[in-house]
Amino acid sequence: MQALRTSIARRLVAPQTRAMATRSGAREEMLLEKDPALSKYHSVKDTVSAIKRFGDVLVITVAAGIVYEISWKVQERNAARAEEAKNTAIAGQSAE
Repeated sequence: MQALRTSIARRLVAPQTRAMATRSGAREEMLLEKDPALSKYHSVKDTVSAIKRFGDVLVITVAAGIVYEISWKVQERNAARAEEAKNTAIAGQSAE
């Protein structure tokens, strides 16, 4: 049990060590070089970012439209309630 406690304490106190970086071998260097045969399959990063930007703008526009519609309906409802209250008050006064 004491050995387990010592092992746990050593792991908690002692910092983790990392291995030194080694230089890549010839095969890794060859694999990391730019391959001219793959140049026709160039990245479409710009197109993807433009589509993402368009999607973000579309989401913001739709959200703004929804908020506008909700606020318009609330204003219409409040105006209808005020008109109804006004008509009820006028009808109540004329009945007396």
